Amino acid sequence: MLFYLLAQAAALSAPALTPFEFRGMTTYTTESEAVQRGVVTSCERYAIPGVRECALVDRSLAGASTLFGTAQFRNGNLVYVSALVSPDEFDRLKAALVERYGQPCLQDPSASRMQKVGHSYYWCFSDGAATLEQISTGGMSGFSFYARSYDDIIADLRPKVDF
Repeated sequence: MLFYLLAQAAALSAPALTPFEFRGMTTYTTESEAVQRGVVTSCERYAIPGVRECALVDRSLAGASTLFGTAQFRNGNLVYVSALVSPDEFDRLKAALVERYGQPCLQDPSASRMQKVGHSYYWCFSDGAATLEQISTGGMSGFSFYARSYDDIIADLRPKVDF
């Protein structure tokens, strides 16, 4: 969530942003469309109310084999994409993301989060933000996209105080 807030701040001063697109899916893509197109499969209810999580069918990301990949849909629409890859694939994946989405809108090349994350790169979109993180501990690198509407999911989970 922190990366999303940082990317949103960076986006305020950025030129016009384009919407996120991944394997033909956008934040307007419904779960049923993604299943019909063969992009996702094995969709199940997720722990968050109104959210369903599906496995990505293609087990690679920019030619890198993923350990797993998922997409989440809230009220039927795409709100989140995530994939984990081997740390050996980080540079190749970063180069592919730069080629596909352009230069990151924000980057943090220093270790952060108590030395758990090595390098972090953020891409800003009109409908959300994506990150690529090199994780120092655990031996994985991760790519994630959060739609702006993901904030609504988090807000729904916060306790409501009515007094």
